[in-house]
Amino acid sequence: MSETILVTGGTGYVSNWVILYALERGYKVKTSLRSLSKEAQLRESLVLSSDKLTKELVDKNLDVFVADLVSDDGWAEAFPGVDYVLHIASPFPAVQPKNPDDIIIPAVEGTLKILRFAASTPTVKQVVVTSSMAAIAYGHGEHPEPFTEKDWSNKDNLTSAYLLSKTLAEEGAWKYVKENNVKYALTVMNPAYIFGPTLKKGTGFPASLELIQKLVDGTNKDGAASMFLSYVDVRDISTLHLDALTNPKAKGERFLVNTGVNISLLEIADILREVLPAEKAKNLPTKELEGKKDDRRPSDVTKARTTFGWAPISPKETFLATVNSLPQ
Repeated sequence: MSETILVTGGTGYVSNWVILYALERGYKVKTSLRSLSKEAQLRESLVLSSDKLTKELVDKNLDVFVADLVSDDGWAEAFPGVDYVLHIASPFPAVQPKNPDDIIIPAVEGTLKILRFAASTPTVKQVVVTSSMAAIAYGHGEHPEPFTEKDWSNKDNLTSAYLLSKTLAEEGAWKYVKENNVKYALTVMNPAYIFGPTLKKGTGFPASLELIQKLVDGTNKDGAASMFLSYVDVRDISTLHLDALTNPKAKGERFLVNTGVNISLLEIADILREVLPAEKAKNLPTKELEGKKDDRRPSDVTKARTTFGWAPISPKETFLATVNSLPQ
């Protein structure tokens, strides 16, 4: 009998890929949607994006239920029989909300909700929570040493509701499993910016991909902002979520996940200029805007590489696939 994975936020950027890979590996999947109006689109995109999945396989092995992180409704009915939980859903808005609690409360309380339901489900063996580099590398000012899994963002210096939400949610997760003596293992993934192809077609692409969209559509033609970022391909972080379920060394651990390269927007533009046809590359910026220069945030990602035997997808492949999956 196939093992069952519960994935929160089934229409999300990472969740889409996790569900696709999980089904390809033979798992049964349960996933939450806030509305069933997107179920048909999800099922269709999985079939169209895989050379292994048929409509019959997806319909047989994917169970969709309605639930939201801000409510208990729906969760109790979804958990029975679940072996693993991948809690990926969390608010990531394109612009900061006027009320920080609009992000912080769903992130923190939603994570605790999932952990509590998992604790009350005897079949659950492991929970993987998707945190972020946002919980590790921010609020420190100058930080010449590479960040590692031992670091935490300085909450007193965080001005972004998103950064604070990810930090508080992960802190709360570790505190919960420690204080409640849960029977399952907790693993936390801390990816940086996530790029790569999206399974979504048309509008509504992930907020992180807007950075790439603005490089190619002419928005940044006069110059790229001074910004250094670490990143990981969506296909890599999705694979690592599933690899964590079968790797004993992942239990009870957090993993900083990115390529290990801190790259500027201008450097990304230069990579795209190499791989894109001239027509698509014509609006790429060739210089940085004047003004304050961003600080680099170097990472030591040895732990993720060695634990999982992971070699990141190349930058050229990641950024070309990103552009090719954006609305044309």
